[in-house]
Amino acid sequence: MKRLKIGFLIVFTLLLSSSSPVWAAETCPTYDPGTTITNSDKVLNVGDTFEVQIGLSNAFTSTTFGIQYDSAVFVMTGIDVSSDAYTLEYNDMSLVTVKRNRMINGGATVTVHFKVQSIVGNSTITLNNLAGYCDMLSSTTAERIVTMLFPSTNTELESLVFSDGTLEQNFESAQTEYTLTLPVDVTTLTVTATPITNTSSVSGDVGTIDISDRDSLTVTVMSEAGTTKTYHITLAKEQLEQVTVKRLIPSSGVLNFSPNQFDYTIQVPYNVSSFSVEADVTGDPLSIDLSGAGEIEVGENLVILTIYAMNQDPIVYRITVIRSENSGPVSESTPATPTEPDEFHRLASLTIKGYDIAFSPDILEYYLEEVTSSSLDIEAIAEDKNATVTIQGNESLTTGSVISIIVTGVDGENLEYQIYIGTQNYFEENNQESDELHPDEESTSEEETMDIPIYVIVTTILLIAIALILFSLSIRNLFQKKKQQK
Repeated sequence: MKRLKIGFLIVFTLLLSSSSPVWAAETCPTYDPGTTITNSDKVLNVGDTFEVQIGLSNAFTSTTFGIQYDSAVFVMTGIDVSSDAYTLEYNDMSLVTVKRNRMINGGATVTVHFKVQSIVGNSTITLNNLAGYCDMLSSTTAERIVTMLFPSTNTELESLVFSDGTLEQNFESAQTEYTLTLPVDVTTLTVTATPITNTSSVSGDVGTIDISDRDSLTVTVMSEAGTTKTYHITLAKEQLEQVTVKRLIPSSGVLNFSPNQFDYTIQVPYNVSSFSVEADVTGDPLSIDLSGAGEIEVGENLVILTIYAMNQDPIVYRITVIRSENSGPVSESTPATPTEPDEFHRLASLTIKGYDIAFSPDILEYYLEEVTSSSLDIEAIAEDKNATVTIQGNESLTTGSVISIIVTGVDGENLEYQIYIGTQNYFEENNQESDELHPDEESTSEEETMDIPIYVIVTTILLIAIALILFSLSIRNLFQKKKQQK
């Protein structure tokens, strides 16, 4: 801060010129010591110039005064006096002495020139040690303060609120970059931006905004001084699980589903008079529409199933249902025999979490070279919704284990799919080793089951009978000899 000591001043008033603002002395000595003068009628900005004037009475002889101001805000660019009857003496403008050289009628004015070099909320210029004579009748010593008010430069928001969505980071006034994540179905957004200073204005994307085709928003704050700050908000949509179709389940007949096939034909017997189809899906579809379902006629009937999902094209399946002509009475309690019974026992899909087995309903054996867990996460879905699926052997898995997936149809017949833990070569080699370890099992079995001729059997019996008779006679002779000897 710079200070100037004063010992001479008598009058002090605030005036405004058409060029630079001027704050000047009043008529001697009507002011009260310690009064504050405010430049409320003009707003100063960086680069503006203004003057502070000190009026001298014609009774004035000499004085020394000081000026105190904030050198970070103001630059004192000069000082002069309005009459050549006075002289000014100063050293780097920190201390000014005014002397009267001769008598004059009326007084004079000392003018101090300033320039604004930065803006603050307010700043003061203090004139101190003012003393002088007024018409030789009285004297005054006082301090006068001129308060300079500047426009606010605050460009920050106190809060930024959105009617929907979630900010990835908490709002902070000093931070200008944000990401707002919104539900996918949000098309309008209300933005409320409140500045810290009520003299600041807000513009840009505030109020209710249509964001159907928007990926970002901006909110700009302008301070009273004209400075600006812009907040940038990137709009992001929530990621929804893609809707996919796992299988189609007809109310009658067999449908061999494939994810990339959208047209199907199903043959149903005459006694089937109505038809419907359901979709087993993953994700969360907006809606599933079914047209053409219900009562069907003999011949071709078109059923269309449409799946609508957010941010996806509609998935449309066209199913031609062919109802057979009446070939005679059919018992309603006895279902018609399908032309291909195995279709009622096949799997529609077989998935193993973490593995790609390239499943096909007609391939019954699969090989997993290596597993890292004692069991597998298996999902098996039958083509026929009335069939049951049983999984066996899916525990304590090691190389050589076999998992069986058995599809049981409504007729009680089974179709078995097998998953081998190990390579195909491994199982083939182990089967070969088993054959080598027991080479004569088959031949022995054949010998055991070979037919023996009748004559061989009869001869054998006769020989055994003769042997028994001879043995009996020899024993008898032996006992008779012993008896005679006695």
